[in-house]
Amino acid sequence: MFTEHPEKGGVKIEADKRCEPDCPFLDVIAPGGRDLFMDFAGGVPAPGRGAHPPVNFHGMAAASSGAFHNDVSTVSPDGRAVLVLMTGRADRALAAASALKAAGHPVLATWKECGRHQIRGFFRKPGNENAFSLLRGFVTAWIASSPAALETLRTRVNDAPVFELPTPYPVDLPEWRFGTAEPSSHGGLFIGTREWRVPSRRHGSSMKIAARLVRELPGLAVTVVNASGTGGLLRTVGIMGLNPSVSLLRPMPYHDYLLRMSQSRVVLQRDESGVPGQVAGDALLAGVPCLGGNGMIDGLAFPHMPGADADDDEVATRALRLLTDDTCWKAAVAVSRENGMARASCSAFRKLWSEARRAIR
Repeated sequence: MFTEHPEKGGVKIEADKRCEPDCPFLDVIAPGGRDLFMDFAGGVPAPGRGAHPPVNFHGMAAASSGAFHNDVSTVSPDGRAVLVLMTGRADRALAAASALKAAGHPVLATWKECGRHQIRGFFRKPGNENAFSLLRGFVTAWIASSPAALETLRTRVNDAPVFELPTPYPVDLPEWRFGTAEPSSHGGLFIGTREWRVPSRRHGSSMKIAARLVRELPGLAVTVVNASGTGGLLRTVGIMGLNPSVSLLRPMPYHDYLLRMSQSRVVLQRDESGVPGQVAGDALLAGVPCLGGNGMIDGLAFPHMPGADADDDEVATRALRLLTDDTCWKAAVAVSRENGMARASCSAFRKLWSEARRAIR
């Protein structure tokens, strides 16, 4: 259940899953952000409970029984480590980091949106370069949750340690497993990427592979997430034609989205943005193979699948086999589940975070 905390503008989660005793708290703050305060003192909430699902940076707070904030005033004065997320307004992160350090908290930092194009956009905004330079004076350690963040931090900071911490997914909790191990319960292709206007997403490439697979398998159901408005709709129709097997998925609650994804057989993307890998994380929870991306979760859970560096022919060939070969599909799902449990789950995150916290002074 969850109880309202109107004085903090958010909710406190009460769940059965509690953090391991030796796992230190990690709070996360997006200063001035729209996400409401959430206290994950009880651990990872069940699907549908709370204002935000326990994935991405919310997942870090949930896995460690910490809290997610949009203002420093809600941070407990107990000296816990706090991860400050840099948004488009770097001055907000700077002010939060300064206040937190003055209050005795170890300050960690990273980008809230940490794809390669997003980090470039961050530094192009007036004032952010200078604010980032000043922020370095308050940061105890930096967090890399994406390949792009790791690349950038390695070249821009040398005065504080950098820790690779993937954003966790609750694949280790039974209530968060949406897929089944039976191939006959899954059908169709799910296009996980979106944002037609971002070239590195290569959404058009995904659509062209989908059109090729429909030609190979007439009647193949194709689900496209977020057509990006009228322009995206026109591009989708331009590539796929007026094909009755293609459906456009509109925004919906996260657990409903995972349920819809879990009904598909293969998740496809061609994203080369160097992101944390939410499409792959969603596919992991949905129990469906994901191929074609280069996010951090892609590399951790789906290294046995062709990634963003593979050509379209290789991706299409593997997708076709997964769509038609039950033995191949079952093996791919089993390997990704094992990888996810070991490398991208909440329990895996707790181990990594505990090791990092011991090294942070």
